Amino acid sequence: MEYCERLGNGFWAEPINALTNVAFVIVALLLWRILHQHKRSSVPFDIYSLVLLVASVGLGSFLWHTYAEPWAELADKLPIFAFMFLYLLIYMARVLSLSWYWVLVCLTLFLFLNVAVKLWLPVGLFNGSIMYLPAMLALLALTLATYWQRLPGAMIMFAVIGLFCVSVIFRSLDQVLCDSIPQGTHFAWHLLNAVMLYWLMRHLIGSARSA
Repeated sequence: MEYCERLGNGFWAEPINALTNVAFVIVALLLWRILHQHKRSSVPFDIYSLVLLVASVGLGSFLWHTYAEPWAELADKLPIFAFMFLYLLIYMARVLSLSWYWVLVCLTLFLFLNVAVKLWLPVGLFNGSIMYLPAMLALLALTLATYWQRLPGAMIMFAVIGLFCVSVIFRSLDQVLCDSIPQGTHFAWHLLNAVMLYWLMRHLIGSARSA
């Protein structure tokens, strides 16, 4: 994928896109600090792995926006998918208290949606943002389930969905606005997603500890 900011093949051909990934590392450090403010026994061990994945998302994206090689693209995508999959699993099990049967059914459906989008929809649709459609649907499902069960944090989840929609718009408009915004808008996708992950994790940490 090409971005407005990338005009050459050098390591720093996308300085803004590359450096804004520090936001994910900052968020991971803030979350780690929050975890350590509680007793270790009160926080599920798998929450720590999600925090590490948040940092990995930033690192992988940094590699992609600097090296721009196939292996770097893989380093960018894998942590994102791993976070989505693990977050979905933990939320359903620890917050929604679903049985393992339904957790597995939902995870299978999530995997199927990802494969279906990749095979049946144009890869470049909305500047490639179409690949996040399964994540949007999964987040909406978690939010509605939280609301229907009258669990705390439903409003936070609705706000996160709105933030996700705005960030996807910025990602999709990156190449469209190249003439008027030479540096593009992809950097806003990074910053908004970092904020989104922070609130998703803050909600999960509070809810999973009491689940």
